[in-house]
Amino acid sequence: MRMAVLGWIQSIPGLRTGAKKRSCSHCSQHGTRLKCSIERLHVPVLLGEVLELYEGRRFEVFVDGTIGAGGHASTLLSSCDIDLYIGIDQDETALAIASERLSKYGAKVKLVQSNFRDLERVLSQFEIAQGEVDGILLDVGISSMQIDTADRGFSFMADGPLDMRMNRTNGLSVAEVVNSFGVEELARIFQEYGEDSQSRRMAKSVVAFRETKQI
Repeated sequence: MRMAVLGWIQSIPGLRTGAKKRSCSHCSQHGTRLKCSIERLHVPVLLGEVLELYEGRRFEVFVDGTIGAGGHASTLLSSCDIDLYIGIDQDETALAIASERLSKYGAKVKLVQSNFRDLERVLSQFEIAQGEVDGILLDVGISSMQIDTADRGFSFMADGPLDMRMNRTNGLSVAEVVNSFGVEELARIFQEYGEDSQSRRMAKSVVAFRETKQI
């Protein structure tokens, strides 16, 4: 998180927006530069360990709290006996890819755009109690798909809009924050999430810079 906060400041003089987008169905619909070929999607790093734990088992209700593009899900659904697989993710683009990737499993897969912290609410949509879940998987952390996509604003390797939201339908983008928040609030964010002792100086620099040019 500290690197992300510092990245906002260090990149201010050279920020460029409007990265070119690929032309494909997912890119056109969701405004990203993801590689949308299902066969070429990222393979989860700990897939072997997940299979070692779950392969061949039976589950009435399995919850994937960070389904992403469906890498774990496609493998588990083909190697386990699962009645209902509930996939949760904040990223609408990843969910669109997972939906296509897992379409052959039909009604046994339910995808929900949400955060796994809201698991109880998600389960209530399907009239399922938490005690009825007999398998769960959380692959916590940012995805390489998001880092590699300049439009998401996470990358240090390519310029793009300062968004940095996992769910781009909720909350403020980083661009909105750094272009509208005052010194005190920016300093609090840099100190609390960036753990930087120079948070106030950094906040003043941001406010001073945006008086001449939008960040």
